[in-house]
Amino acid sequence: MEIGSPMASMYLLGNPDHYASHTFANFPWRVYVNFVRKFWSDASDVPSEFREDIPEDSIALQNNIGQIVGASVVDNYCFRPLIYENLNLYEWIQCHQKKQLNNSERLALLEERANREEYMKDFTPSDIRSETDDESLSSFLEEDIDLPDSDTESIESNETTWSVSDPDEIIVEKHLRHEKLVTIIKHLCIGKHTQRDTHGVYCDFTRLQNVIPNFIGGAIPRSDKGDREFYCTTILTIFKPWRNPEDLKDTTSTWDQTFTEHQFSDRQKELINNFKLRYECNDARDDHYQTLQKKNAEARGKKPRGNEYTWRKYDKF
Repeated sequence: MEIGSPMASMYLLGNPDHYASHTFANFPWRVYVNFVRKFWSDASDVPSEFREDIPEDSIALQNNIGQIVGASVVDNYCFRPLIYENLNLYEWIQCHQKKQLNNSERLALLEERANREEYMKDFTPSDIRSETDDESLSSFLEEDIDLPDSDTESIESNETTWSVSDPDEIIVEKHLRHEKLVTIIKHLCIGKHTQRDTHGVYCDFTRLQNVIPNFIGGAIPRSDKGDREFYCTTILTIFKPWRNPEDLKDTTSTWDQTFTEHQFSDRQKELINNFKLRYECNDARDDHYQTLQKKNAEARGKKPRGNEYTWRKYDKF
């Protein structure tokens, strides 16, 4: 009785209870950065007792067709389908979706993978990097799309986009068409991913415009203060495509050197500058607080000296 009829009708029709221009996707960025840092820490010549204690990724246990397997968000990105080879971590968080396949989808994709030599091996990230220059792999990537890009764009622009002026039934119909268009383009994970035979991955690139990664695990480190190497590691992990931590930098280069030499896109530069806004606001707040405290002290007849105050001496009348 406490639920209004519009809310009840939207629930029964399967429509969302609110509409917004942007949505958020959880992004546990420290998990990926710690994975990269731990790899390079183990690969260094520093004795183990002097190495930094870096926490490992926690693995979630899931029921995978009657078997309990561990699922890691890092593995989802490292063993992503070859078609998404050049997708960086920030874009991956925005647009990727991993769904469990039904029997018909799973059998069809497994049969398709068995017929291609690129999927006949258990790839490791280093093997994948060395195979990307082969002509056979290049031709495979061109053919491994269920719908051509031109057809996808035309369908998206003409049949799946809706406006406020559309009637409700038209909006629902176009929404279903959009869901069908996105879900049919599924690909299997590669390598030693624990769910490579049971789950499919697809990327809806329209989500790049209205999905914002929600950084979980604290704020991004500062660029002007603190550990510079940690900051460069974080930014490169987020914005440079990689499968293995070795893809991010050379063994002879520091993270700062690699960060300086890497060519970021204009959009990535804009995002990196936006990361600084929080700290700039905090600095401005602290400066304003200190200025206000100084003015209040002077108004009360005190002369500030460090963190202490001394009373001004006045001549007696």
